[in-house]
Amino acid sequence: MTPPERKLFIRNTLLGLVISLSMVVANRLGWIQSLERWFYDVRAQTCQFQQTPPTNQLVHLDIDDSTLQAIGAWPWDRQVLAQVIDELTLANAKVVGLDVVFPEPQKPRYALNDNGLVVGDLIRDDRLLADSLDHSHHSLLSVAVEIPAADDTKALIQKTATDLIDDDLTLSRDAFEKELKTRPIFKQVQQLAVNVDSLFIRTRKQVLYQRSIALLKDNPQAGFYDARQTILPHLDVDLIGGSPLLNTLKNQFDRAQSMQAIHRYTTPLTQVQQPPVTVEAQLPPISLLSQAAMGAGFVTYLPDSDGVVRSVPMAVYDGQKVIPQLGLMLACAYLGVAPRDLHFTENSVQITKPDGKVIDLPLRQEYVASVNRHVRYLYDVPWFGPVDRWEYMYDPQQMQSRQHLPVNAVYRITSYQQEIVTNNQQIDKAISIVLDDDADYKLKLNPDLGKSYRDHRPPASDTQARKAMVAKLKADDFVSAVYQDFVKLKDEDLNETDRYFKSELIKAYRAMDEALARNVQWEKQIVDARNQLKQTVSGKAVLIGWTGTATIADFVQTSLHHKCPGVVVHGAIFNAILTGSSWTRSPAVVDIAIIIILGLIATVLVARLSPVPALIGCVSIAGLYFAVNGLVLFDRMSLLVAAASPLLTVGMVWSGCTLNRFIIERTDRARITKRFSSYVDPALVNYVINNPDTARLDGELKEMTVVFTDLAGFTTLSEKLRERTVPILNEYMGLMVPIIRKYSGYVNKFLGDGMMFFYAAPIDNPDHAVDSVKTALELQHAMVDFNRKLHSQDLPQVSVRIGISTGNMVVGDAGSEDASDYTVLGDSVNLGARLESANKYTGTAILINDTCKRQLGETFLLRPVGKLQVVGKSESIMTWEPLCLAGDATDRLTQLAQLSAPIVEAFEAGDFASCDQAIDTYEQAMGGDKFSAFYHRQCDRHREHPDEFNGCIVLEAK
Repeated sequence: MTPPERKLFIRNTLLGLVISLSMVVANRLGWIQSLERWFYDVRAQTCQFQQTPPTNQLVHLDIDDSTLQAIGAWPWDRQVLAQVIDELTLANAKVVGLDVVFPEPQKPRYALNDNGLVVGDLIRDDRLLADSLDHSHHSLLSVAVEIPAADDTKALIQKTATDLIDDDLTLSRDAFEKELKTRPIFKQVQQLAVNVDSLFIRTRKQVLYQRSIALLKDNPQAGFYDARQTILPHLDVDLIGGSPLLNTLKNQFDRAQSMQAIHRYTTPLTQVQQPPVTVEAQLPPISLLSQAAMGAGFVTYLPDSDGVVRSVPMAVYDGQKVIPQLGLMLACAYLGVAPRDLHFTENSVQITKPDGKVIDLPLRQEYVASVNRHVRYLYDVPWFGPVDRWEYMYDPQQMQSRQHLPVNAVYRITSYQQEIVTNNQQIDKAISIVLDDDADYKLKLNPDLGKSYRDHRPPASDTQARKAMVAKLKADDFVSAVYQDFVKLKDEDLNETDRYFKSELIKAYRAMDEALARNVQWEKQIVDARNQLKQTVSGKAVLIGWTGTATIADFVQTSLHHKCPGVVVHGAIFNAILTGSSWTRSPAVVDIAIIIILGLIATVLVARLSPVPALIGCVSIAGLYFAVNGLVLFDRMSLLVAAASPLLTVGMVWSGCTLNRFIIERTDRARITKRFSSYVDPALVNYVINNPDTARLDGELKEMTVVFTDLAGFTTLSEKLRERTVPILNEYMGLMVPIIRKYSGYVNKFLGDGMMFFYAAPIDNPDHAVDSVKTALELQHAMVDFNRKLHSQDLPQVSVRIGISTGNMVVGDAGSEDASDYTVLGDSVNLGARLESANKYTGTAILINDTCKRQLGETFLLRPVGKLQVVGKSESIMTWEPLCLAGDATDRLTQLAQLSAPIVEAFEAGDFASCDQAIDTYEQAMGGDKFSAFYHRQCDRHREHPDEFNGCIVLEAK
């Protein structure tokens, strides 16, 4: 591993660890709870292949659509449920749980016939249901409770309202509001838009309920009269029966009596390690029913923030006793466990069976957003069965409804019995027609026998007694003789009265026979239905509750179902207890360890592999973990181990470390690029970066412009500066290089105090000649400030000489495979170097060749310098000196160009006298300089050696 790789590995390892620890914190703080819940549901829906077979000891008796259609719309007369419970008791159901709340009494009623007339005695439905519950000995009711949300402000408002009413129970609503306005809390009442009427009524009910509870605690045998005398001793007696306050007390006292009865079958607080969540506004059944039942369980749910019921509290606290959940109560009743023997530890509820075996139900504590508080003893409902088909849950093949029976399947037995009653009424009517004499239309054949039957008439459902009476009637000698005589006689032989007598007698006999025959059929159906019901429910638990959709009912969303009857939740809890198939949450330390381990594995993959292979590895690790989590931990071991946070950790580690790697590599790349840009021109660096597939820059011939520069006077400067030469030289280069790159020049080499750069490569530039000259002129201008700085340091000034050559050159990599240089080669390149040197002879600052001059057009002001034959060349070239941009030309520079032209022209023509005259004119106007002196020397030389003149100037030194 190279040092850079080791450095990257260490950085990514630290970053991966930080991300993993951050995910641990996020997991513990619940920041990714919604995603964890989604994975929870996914496992429940897709990872249940090793399910424990569901119990066959539970039967759901459903109040479904068919039942509502057969019996009628809800609410039913409670006699209906009484008859259903009676049949279940007769069928030997081991325990019956009703997921139905009866918070209000039902008024007594009279049965009406089809004509709307009263039939029979007054029917007291509540008493009938209470008798049925008492007779069954094993019936459970439901208590609806309210788990209040934790809100300090609302709690303070409630306390203030309670104090006001507790001080004066006869306080009126208006007086209550007036007193409330005097309290500081009233501002919060207004801010929260609290309904004062609702607050007053709710608080008064709760205060009366608490007073009733306290009274019953001191005197369990107290009645309503005692409650009125104790709680409302100063209430005007004249208001009794009409006082809203008295009526409220009656309701709340009944509620308190109901809870007192329920507390007989609840769990003492001593059996609970920590108190469960405290509930308010308990809505129990009326006391008459609570006293008849063997207990009650609460049926309230606490859905998660997304509305899904995944867990339920297994116990709540009403201020006196711990009330278990209905499914738990049903299981305890089935197992023969008294609720007082339940033991709630911090993480479980222990159910000790009569044989001594203990069932441990895993519980937990969690913050529940809907009530803004932590709730203890939450139990994860272990769902099973197909998705969105709750009715198929108990079928091993998950193809048909099992262990679900409509209530009407039981109630139809009652309807069969009603048919028998109807038939028996027809028999009684026929008997009365034959025997009695209490009406003109009756036949009066044996009034004494008829009266005797009327006075001792058997119950309406007693068919056997009626069968015996019919036999006795037919055995009566007189009745039998009359019947036989009339049957033998023909109608035409009888008068009108006898014909009527005969017709009624035959109709009565036929009615009795037909009714008895029908009863035989109905009784057979009753026997068959009861036998079938007994086979279905005998020795089993029965749970009665809503499943119908024809009305607003109790439905919840679960991990498996978008819409599931609430009673099915209680059934699932009962099933889990009996089958031992609970889901257990893993300890927090396990989740933390898994997050860190998977995070470190992902970190190693990202640190050691490139992004794509690392991604494949991370996806594989995540997929493997999800498979293990779902199919092994969840399906086989029933463990709920964190899924979202470990998987998210893998994704975050890959993303974070890959991004970190990218940033580091880009940073290093930029740093290296910047570093090497000081050795290699950025134009080439960028070209290679943007064309990574180009291993070498093969040579090509193209027209380009090359420039050479040199510092005149630098030797003197370096002798004075010595070791300080390099910083000054770097400063000079720092001024020059940006100007070159400004005009797309490629800096090829630093030649001591000189430079070589060219244009049109590696990126094409059609204006390479123009850009090169612009660069040269700007370099000259930059030297002014540079020399000013040297002067301030008492250093000698320097000047820059520039040679520019445009022509065909070979550009590309030059060198070996492992050591090459991107450069230009050719005669035009050498010419540029010679032109730079020629400046010191001609007295110019910049020299360009004629090819360059042709490409400049009218852009610059140029002065001719002459035809020069530089060292190493056998031919001469015309050279020019750029003075400035054409638009920036001053009169002096224009005159300089104009006066230089005659000198060059006369010299080229060999007219040395005219050349001398032009030089004189030049010197008179511009003053003598190296240019005029140079041409004086050339004229003198060629006058002495005229044979050597060919119209050009030969430079014999570089």
